[in-house]
Amino acid sequence: MRSRSSGLFVVSLLSACAHVQGDPAAYGEAARVRVANASVYTLCGIHMRPKGSFARGDDLLREGRRVRTGHSFDLELVPGTYHVTFLDCSGTPVLDQPAVELAGAVELLVYSDAPPGGDRPSQGRTRLALPTVGIGGGH
Repeated sequence: MRSRSSGLFVVSLLSACAHVQGDPAAYGEAARVRVANASVYTLCGIHMRPKGSFARGDDLLREGRRVRTGHSFDLELVPGTYHVTFLDCSGTPVLDQPAVELAGAVELLVYSDAPPGGDRPSQGRTRLALPTVGIGGGH
């Protein structure tokens, strides 16, 4: 696997985009993932590691970036099953899901109280609603 990394760049006031190590194109269509924050937490760390890997991996929000409530963050990954961990700004895990299947265009909607019911996922994306720790079936 070739290693490729590119910088984090802002695409709009509400979203940002990053590419992680590896070349998703080498595995066919990349998993295009949007992390949409509908929780009460500001996300200061996003870690996604392939299922079966024990290392947490790099923070995909490098350089002090944050995902505030109502904002989103876009990234591309090699398609597969990932252990997904989101951290608040004190470094405390607010979401920890051990087996999230990521392929195609996916929106990971993280929420605190109840999953938002009226809005629709971003155009062309499949939504996976994930509760924060201790809420609605979270850890």
